[in-house]
Amino acid sequence: MDDALDLFLSYRAARAAEVAPLVAALKERGVRVWREVHRVDQGASIPDATREALERSRAVLAFWTDDYAESRICQH
Repeated sequence: MDDALDLFLSYRAARAAEVAPLVAALKERGVRVWREVHRVDQGASIPDATREALERSRAVLAFWTDDYAESRICQH
């Protein structure tokens, strides 16, 4: 079984509603997209599931917004 992902989508949790249409459109076209659906607190480390998804992904797309760089998790 191929457990590789086509795309890891990185974005601020507060922007989840904005990225939802993008994710839906990509999935409709057969792109295997992973995104963190649980909020990660600013002081927390990156969860293991997120780290594993990054390792399995062929590409990373940052949904860059004016507040993206304010997130330590997004910067990491």
